[in-house]
Amino acid sequence: MKDTTHAFVAVAAAMAAGAPSPGGIMPAVLGSWLPDTDTPYSMAWAAGAVWLAAARLPASLKPALKAGKVEATIVVVAYLALALLGRHRGFTHSLAGFAAAAGSYILIFGFQALLPFGVGYFSHLLLDAMTPAGVPLYWPSAQRFGFPLVRTGGFVEYLIRNVAFAAAFALAFVKSPLWPQVREAMPVFIHDLMQMFRK
Repeated sequence: MKDTTHAFVAVAAAMAAGAPSPGGIMPAVLGSWLPDTDTPYSMAWAAGAVWLAAARLPASLKPALKAGKVEATIVVVAYLALALLGRHRGFTHSLAGFAAAAGSYILIFGFQALLPFGVGYFSHLLLDAMTPAGVPLYWPSAQRFGFPLVRTGGFVEYLIRNVAFAAAFALAFVKSPLWPQVREAMPVFIHDLMQMFRK
């Protein structure tokens, strides 16, 4: 599926899972794009570059670091190397890929915002499993898992992307400080609206 579909679904799913807004948005998007680091022209390379840069920053600039930059850099470089050496929807689209990505995320950022990152990564695997190619969940086994319901770039993907965008927008609105005031005013608004249509 396309980068935007992965990002919108990840953000909506992370917010539905209770991730803070806006603090959970970037980890969810990062998680949703990282599996596609095995594709040279995807947004995942921008995410991978940010990820590698975060691993290389001095500890004084990132107090959330739980490990040294050497360990984090080794794990990130190993993940990216496995992504480059394999084919599309290989290692990075598996449980082993998720474990490596989650481990390096923890080394770089600690457990802070791990939930939205994990939700973003798993939403990517689920969405790609919905395409005819499926995903090699138990890599290095060549067996692919999936249920071919969606063609990449097709109408159903477009529908999924737009529903996810609307859901993320609605969840952000419901979680905003304005929501209690809107909810309180809603019955009066609906009553007035119905009165207009009765005339």
